[in-house]
Formats: sequence, structure tokens, C-alpha cells
Amino acid sequence: MGGLADAGRAVALAVDGGRAGPAYNVVDDTPMGFGAHVKAMAEAFTTPKPLEVPTWLMRAHPYAHRMATTNMRVSHTKAKAELGWFPDRPGCAEGLRALARS
Repeated sequence: MGGLADAGRAVALAVDGGRAGPAYNVVDDTPMGFGAHVKAMAEAFTTPKPLEVPTWLMRAHPYAHRMATTNMRVSHTKAKAELGWFPDRPGCAEGLRALARS
């Protein structure tokens, strides 16, 4: 299974057994920043390593700067406890490698 299937399963569980009102975060077990995600994609699909640019240099491009500097750590504890949902793979890198193999 993969990310899209994980998300679909979480939605189905929330519709069938979730409480009205709260949000359920659908994330894996391994926090990963944007830069690490881009590097993991390149590694999984054996493409050239992405260019690394100092964060301050991206200020000229506000959207890219915001993506590189925003921390959006969330927890799926509520989804696990209340819905019985868990990610198929522990982290994004494993999912990307599986996707690349398929």
C-alpha cells in the first residue's frame, strides 16, 4: 500500500467511526522536512542529487523560503487511538523506495 491508500483508509475509518469535529492527522511515523523529502525522492528514483542552496538565498522567492523554513510537525496519535489507523510504512523514504520499485 502507499500514501494515497493510507489516506483513503484513514478517511474511511473517520467517516465510519470518527467523532464529529476533531481533525485526524494522517502522517507517517518519521518527521521529514521539505529538503530531506526532495533528497529522498532523488535517491529513491536515482535522479541527480538536488542542488543545495542556503535558506537566506531563497528569501527572494517567498514561497520556496516558506516551504524550506516552516515546521509542520503533527502527530497521528489521535488517528491511531480513536480510529485504529496506522501508516502502512513507517516513513516517507520507505514509501518512495517502494513506489520507485513498482
